[in-house]
Amino acid sequence: MEPFIHAIIPALILLAIFPNLDKKYIFYLLPLVWVLDLDLYIFETHRFLFHNFLFIFLLAGIIYLIWNKKAFLVSLFYGISHLIFDLSYPGVAFFYPIYQKSFFITTKIQRTTEWILDFSFGSLSPEEYAQFAIEEGISTYFSEQALLIFLLIGIILIIKYKKELLHKVFPKKFKN
Repeated sequence: MEPFIHAIIPALILLAIFPNLDKKYIFYLLPLVWVLDLDLYIFETHRFLFHNFLFIFLLAGIIYLIWNKKAFLVSLFYGISHLIFDLSYPGVAFFYPIYQKSFFITTKIQRTTEWILDFSFGSLSPEEYAQFAIEEGISTYFSEQALLIFLLIGIILIIKYKKELLHKVFPKKFKN
């Protein structure tokens, strides 16, 4: 899934469900959603080395030691949400390195003469996953849609905070 979606949806969920949670937890820990994707550059098969519960608990544990329990829970939420978003084919290796298979869910809704819902589970070994990566190729990390959404949100934020931005950029011209 898109890196932007990995960040924005969990952050919005935290903001909506826990409006009194200190925003520093939500925004300072947000880059954790991208740490899991670093295995794309480190390991030959993406979604194995960092896309598992062991790595997420290890990362959240380090955050707990550095910060506190709230930071631990937020980082745990970010990590698990990342795994859930990556559950589509070819899946994630939840129990790597103990169990070396990725698990995935595929869904398909189709309408011909009637509605058809196809919902299935599956798993791949690291070798099958590597074969998939060779045949299909690793998709681009950002799609055009994600960049357009990012641009749209940027424009909305600029419009919303226009006065504050103008005061910071042109302090002499826009005095209070």
